[in-house]
Amino acid sequence: MAADIDIFGDMTAALKKNTYQSTFDFESYEINEHDKNFIIKREEIIAENFKTYSKSLFEVCRALYEISITMKAEGSFMAWYTHNGLTKDKVSELLKRYELYIMAPGMEDYVTRLPIISVKALTNKNMPEEQLMYALENQISNSEEIKLLMFKNAEDNKKVIPFNNKFSFKVYTDFEKRIKKAESIRDLATVKTEISDLKKSLAELEKTILEKEKQEENKNNLKLPEELFPAYKNLESGFIHTIEKEKDKYTIGIYTNLENYKSRNKKYFLSEVTGINSFEEAEGIFNNIVMFQKVKKIE
Repeated sequence: MAADIDIFGDMTAALKKNTYQSTFDFESYEINEHDKNFIIKREEIIAENFKTYSKSLFEVCRALYEISITMKAEGSFMAWYTHNGLTKDKVSELLKRYELYIMAPGMEDYVTRLPIISVKALTNKNMPEEQLMYALENQISNSEEIKLLMFKNAEDNKKVIPFNNKFSFKVYTDFEKRIKKAESIRDLATVKTEISDLKKSLAELEKTILEKEKQEENKNNLKLPEELFPAYKNLESGFIHTIEKEKDKYTIGIYTNLENYKSRNKKYFLSEVTGINSFEEAEGIFNNIVMFQKVKKIE
């Protein structure tokens, strides 16, 4: 007698393959079955809609790129995107993201998830090609990890970490050694927990500093003079990168030369990032911008 044949086997396998499967470990967090099913359904909604968003962003970036190479007349592309409500920063971001889409085919979701600062770091002209490909192949999205790759020597596999003090470097190297020597998942989990705890503690200290700075500023009605704003000269273009305050907002931009910067001639000041609420936030963005350029600080 012939063995029983499951005529629906292929169909069942296909349905299972196309059914959304959550990989989250609900059991470890003792989430009951009702809540688990509720969360999985919402998780599926997020996943499906993100796929649509990812495809849409890719198409937007590709269309913008095609327009940019089609409009050959000088200034025509800028006139076009300005007319359509796009800024220079946004266009630059979309074109840089399209570069990554092209370099990482089939990884649209990863490229779409990349924060703007990570996109800028990956497409920076100083990023070595080997490190760029390593980041894409391993789908690294954290901007700090990407920045570290720029200081890594691809030949001897040694890192040059840009820390400002010996304590920071020692903490980093201690963790790095322990990770390399780890012989089990438990060892790695222990290091990971310690790093997480350290990050939380440092974040609390940073928060305390910010609160104390605000208290001092309010108490003394302190206004940061323009002379204390950081300023760097780009050694290639001659532009001066700095921060300006307009009413209660901060703007990051460039002066076309040192003379215009010293005289604060706003006619020759080109805004890059505007509407920043605090100096601390502006300084953080500003440092991320200049660290990838060949600059010299203006004392």
